[in-house]
Amino acid sequence: MGGTALHVGTAAPASKAGHPGTAGPGGRVLWSGPMFRRWALALVMASIGCGFNERGFQGTPQDEADAAPAIDGAVPADAPGLRDGAPASPDRPTEVGGCSASSCPAPANADPFCVSGQCGFICRRGFHKMGDGCAANDQVGCCGDGCLMCAPPANGTIACTNRQCVLTCNGGFHPSGTQCVANDSPACCGAGCAPCPAVSHGTAQCRNGACDFVCDAGFHKEGAACAMDDSAACCGPTCARCPAPANGAAACKSGQCSFTCDSNFHPAGNGCAINGDLACCGPGCQMCSPTRANASAVCMTGGCADPSPCLTTHHDCNGACVANDAVGTCGAACTPCAERPNATVSCNGTACVYACAMNFADCDGNPNNGCEANLLTDARNCGGCATAPKDPHICAGGGSQQQVCVNGQCGCPAGWGNCNGDGSDGCEVNLLTSNVHCGACNPRNPSETDLLTEEAYKAANADPACRVYKLETCELGHCKGP
Repeated sequence: MGGTALHVGTAAPASKAGHPGTAGPGGRVLWSGPMFRRWALALVMASIGCGFNERGFQGTPQDEADAAPAIDGAVPADAPGLRDGAPASPDRPTEVGGCSASSCPAPANADPFCVSGQCGFICRRGFHKMGDGCAANDQVGCCGDGCLMCAPPANGTIACTNRQCVLTCNGGFHPSGTQCVANDSPACCGAGCAPCPAVSHGTAQCRNGACDFVCDAGFHKEGAACAMDDSAACCGPTCARCPAPANGAAACKSGQCSFTCDSNFHPAGNGCAINGDLACCGPGCQMCSPTRANASAVCMTGGCADPSPCLTTHHDCNGACVANDAVGTCGAACTPCAERPNATVSCNGTACVYACAMNFADCDGNPNNGCEANLLTDARNCGGCATAPKDPHICAGGGSQQQVCVNGQCGCPAGWGNCNGDGSDGCEVNLLTSNVHCGACNPRNPSETDLLTEEAYKAANADPACRVYKLETCELGHCKGP
């Protein structure tokens, strides 16, 4: 095919026994007899049962190259011999009693022939059969015997060469099947079109025809993998192992070795110092001293406290540490404590505290008047603050003379007495003038009539009442007679 000459037949030796024949035009032998009839019948049956191939010839490519089929090894001498590019001679028929090559039509780039009374054509070299015509073998739209459509790829060109679609890729690309892929494509890397393996925490790449990868932010290359930048075991691009100080743990930050301190410790230089160490405080390992009077030095996480906190016996007042009991600067507001009657004042560190003087009390609950009650003389709060209307600390009133509070005890004033024991009528007896209770309350509590006769006086046991029956009278608390 593709320009190969089709040899229809060749001459056979004349001495072939049992196959007589006669010479035809041009010295070729025209076969006759039974052998010729068998060959002609086979050729006709073959032409009827088989179609023409891609070059317009009936049979196989080998038949095309070796001319018409022979029967029993004999080749008819009168089969025309066609050469590629040369049409058959019009005065030399291709078969006895049949058509001639000159009478058979042929498309462009083809030669006609006649076999068994049927016209055909064979495509010339460099062409192949396409429908009823002959197409060039290197035609992109109809390439090769199968008339393939060579689809042009992206980033490349297509051509039909030797009846096959041939792909040519642009610079920076290489073939992969029917496509042109970039030389740096991780899915098809290099001439071998190898897929680049995926990398955890990274992105596969193809560089200069070889697989490579780049790590995500926060990661760096470590062999064929991506390691975390902040990994203390493989820190930074050099994959350094970070050391751990005493009382701390190794760490990696932004690709640089670092460390963290344990609880109750803080960084100090290249190590960890215990919190509160006044001799090595904070990252600078400074020495802590009090920054003001009545204060104590303290080491904080970041360094020495400034200002230093006040002692527990003092509190801060406008930047100075003052005593908690300072009444002039009491509490967080540093408020001066006001003076109050019959009371002493102090400060407990947060508020003013008042204490009543001895024998005085704040019975009305009003702090502004201080300790207003004198428990030794106050008849309403005698010996203590009264809490109820009939409280025993309330001295009795009413009658001739109200009770008074003397040394914290309710009683009658001098010369008077509560001889009936009824507090509601106060001190009803004048002990300076009463004959019944002269100078003191008579526990027998006799009446005036009990004093008129000696018998009544004795019967009433009226002593120390005055003996009226002897004309005694009470004068200034004493019984006097005539």
